[in-house]
Amino acid sequence: MNSNEKNSLSQECDALDEIIREVAIRHGISVGRDDPILMTYTINRQVMESAIGIQKMILNDHLKGLRTLSKELQDEAAGRLEQTMREAANSICLALEQEAKRLFSLQRMENEMVARKMMEEYRHLQRSSSISFLVSFLGFAIALAVLWYTG
Repeated sequence: MNSNEKNSLSQECDALDEIIREVAIRHGISVGRDDPILMTYTINRQVMESAIGIQKMILNDHLKGLRTLSKELQDEAAGRLEQTMREAANSICLALEQEAKRLFSLQRMENEMVARKMMEEYRHLQRSSSISFLVSFLGFAIALAVLWYTG
C-alpha cells in the first residue's frame, strides 16, 4: 500500500468514527463498524463523491468548450469590427475626398469670378487712364498752341 492509499484509508476510518459518534450522540444508539446502516451510508457517500467527480469533469469539459466558443466568438467579433472599421474609414476617406474636390471646385470658381472682376476693373481703369492721358495731352497741346499763337 502506498502513502496515498494509507491516507485515504485513515481518512475513511476517521470519517466512520465521527459518524458512529454522531449517531450515538443524536440517537443514543451504539453502531458498530459492520452495521448495515453505516455500510449503506458509506456506499452512498462514495457514490455521491464519484458523482461529484464525474460532474466536475463534465463541468470542466463544458467550461473548456464555453471558453473555446467564447474565444472563437471574440475573434470573430474582432475580425468583423476590424472589417467594419476599415470599411468606415474608407467611406470617410472617400466622403472627405469628394467634399474636398467639391470645395476646391467652388473655390476655383470663386477665384475665377474674382479674377474676371479684377480684369474688368483693370480694363475699366486702363480705359479711364487712357482717356485721362488723352485729355491731359490735348490740354497740353492746346496750351502750347495758345502760347505759340500768342507769343
